[in-house]
Amino acid sequence: MKRLLLFSFLAIAPLASAQNAFFNEFHYDNAGTDVGEFIEVAILTSEDATDYTITLYNGSNNATYGTVRNIGSECSTLGTQSGGYTLYLCSYPENGIQNGAPDGIALGNAGSLVEFLSYEGVMTATNGIASGITSTDIGVAELGSDPAGGSIGLEGSPGALVWTLSGDDSPGFLNGGQTALPVELVSFDAIASGSGVTLQWRTASETNNAGFDVQQQQGGAWTTLGFVKGHGTTLEAQQYSYPVASLAAGTFRFRLRQVDFDGAFEFSPEVELTIESAGVYRVSAAQPNPFRDAAYFTLSVQRGQQVTAELYNLLGQRVATLFEGALGSNESRTVSIDGKGLPAGVYLYRVQGETFATSRQVTLMR
Repeated sequence: MKRLLLFSFLAIAPLASAQNAFFNEFHYDNAGTDVGEFIEVAILTSEDATDYTITLYNGSNNATYGTVRNIGSECSTLGTQSGGYTLYLCSYPENGIQNGAPDGIALGNAGSLVEFLSYEGVMTATNGIASGITSTDIGVAELGSDPAGGSIGLEGSPGALVWTLSGDDSPGFLNGGQTALPVELVSFDAIASGSGVTLQWRTASETNNAGFDVQQQQGGAWTTLGFVKGHGTTLEAQQYSYPVASLAAGTFRFRLRQVDFDGAFEFSPEVELTIESAGVYRVSAAQPNPFRDAAYFTLSVQRGQQVTAELYNLLGQRVATLFEGALGSNESRTVSIDGKGLPAGVYLYRVQGETFATSRQVTLMR
């Protein structure tokens, strides 16, 4: 299921952020009179296409020309869907789209600019929906010497789509060499719930999605808290949630590791959440528990003080000092429990400060 990220994959290299709509293919120049000119747009199936428009830009004066096209009411669709997107075909009359160099096309949504591309150079718009914005040159061009029937389109696999010149256009259909349109993670949020956090995320559609590893940053490294099964391949929107309980006060970061059935994976953007201290101290449950190599817990105090965290076996023998030092007010500290060299069994980690003392249980497995 490629690409997540709140997150589209356009231009010479994939973009880092996602779009609900993007230009997918167009044709503007061929030998002789320019015929069969068109612009193809991919829009999330859940979106209202009447909110989207196409504006043409003339590079000679950097201004708009022709009429603004409403995609939902003035363009057509053949019903082609992929990765949660529907393709819309906007046809133009002979010589209806200028030949550069440069010229541009802008995609708008409810009066806001979504994308501003140009061909045969870069331009800065002086009016219209892209006013003041510098275009992104797609890096390839139709030079006017090729026969009609060609186009420029995005080709490749999701996450690695590039603009490519083709002698065989495919208006209203997936481009040749385009395996699927991007699949996007629509939202990813962390919501405080008492002393814990509920992670919630939503996908517009999924392709080959085995599921998600839920990860938390602990001690400078990312630890997997659990796995949430995906929906394989589906064009329907899906919602997910994962609870993270018993967190100390402090700031926490989470991310998703989306995994395909073939083992390929991709990370989501990170989300960050701060939990305020509601009592004298907070000491979280160890995660994972049971553990094999290492476990982690977090601690915080309402008032800054000296704190010691130690690990004991069930005979009451101290086997490790986990932390010893000053802890600031509402500072969250992630503490590691290293299982190397210890026999399997049940242990207690004891945390003591100037105003409190508490113990939690953790199990080491071999």
